[in-house]
Amino acid sequence: MKITEEQPLVSIIIPVYNAEKYLEECLNSIMGQTYSNLEILLIDDGSKDRSGEKCDQYAKKDNRIKVYHKSNSGVSKTRNYGLDHCTGEWIAFVDSDDYIEKDYIEHFLRQNVNSFNVGGYNLFGWNVSGIKRHVGKKERYYNLNNDISKIDVTPSSIEINIIYHICSKLYNNKILQANHIRFPENMILAEDCCFNIEYLRYCPNVAMIPYSGYYYRRSHQEPVYKMNLRQYQTHCTILEKCFKDLSSTYKGYEFTNISTSLYKSFLSSLKDGLIDKEMNFNKLKEECKINRVDRILTIENLAYAKPVYRIAMCLIYSYPLIGIILISIQRRIRQFKK
Repeated sequence: MKITEEQPLVSIIIPVYNAEKYLEECLNSIMGQTYSNLEILLIDDGSKDRSGEKCDQYAKKDNRIKVYHKSNSGVSKTRNYGLDHCTGEWIAFVDSDDYIEKDYIEHFLRQNVNSFNVGGYNLFGWNVSGIKRHVGKKERYYNLNNDISKIDVTPSSIEINIIYHICSKLYNNKILQANHIRFPENMILAEDCCFNIEYLRYCPNVAMIPYSGYYYRRSHQEPVYKMNLRQYQTHCTILEKCFKDLSSTYKGYEFTNISTSLYKSFLSSLKDGLIDKEMNFNKLKEECKINRVDRILTIENLAYAKPVYRIAMCLIYSYPLIGIILISIQRRIRQFKK
């Protein structure tokens, strides 16, 4: 293994909510890590099943586990609670229904001179089978020096694995605490994106690691939250501020394809029912204009999207519901072909 600098402590933050079905698999994968100097924080977010009880049982088996019970407040506040109580030099996040390979932490610590270590992950579960999100075939290291353009902007690197998701990443806790980087607690969508964008502003080095030891479970269930128009307005405002701040740090860099991808995710959320079905689509259309979604709907940005998304993005202006239906039909066709 040969991890230098006196085996730095790694804090693994695990928000837990009604996860008793998968919690055992998750915790066993963490407790069995080849790298042992871990602080495992289980934050029970007011679970209604036996998740909290299982957390306590595991804490009795392993003194590295710390359990916190609190009233339900959502995943962002729960992760922030973990950030407020962790003591490790490095921070990793694992969801309670996911699991990791036994050498997961060890792989990341081999690049411990970097402030942001990014790997790939495996998507499995409902309607997916062994989809791997990777960052390339070779290890790559970047000293950003206020120039994020040194990192290739491709679907397999920054779009999927740096900006999006917090899985398969190792964060420097000094950077997080010194700049008080936290998840926005008034967001129920893309909160991890905002967290990563803020972290990148203070991140001097990035290591892209060709290793996919994280297993991200996709569950087929109804969304926990619905988003109303006011919440959508809040999300647009926060995301716009995040990209504005990042652009001011890395001047002259364009984030067009990332913005396009975010908009596609929003359309997907509409289709999947995350957005409140009672939302007035005429108001939504006006909000798209007010929040300058037209900047995303340019020829340059649309070039990154598949034809069906290009059409849907255009339809969302005048006929929002038709655009959403088009996305739904395209997905059904794709599932049928499988």
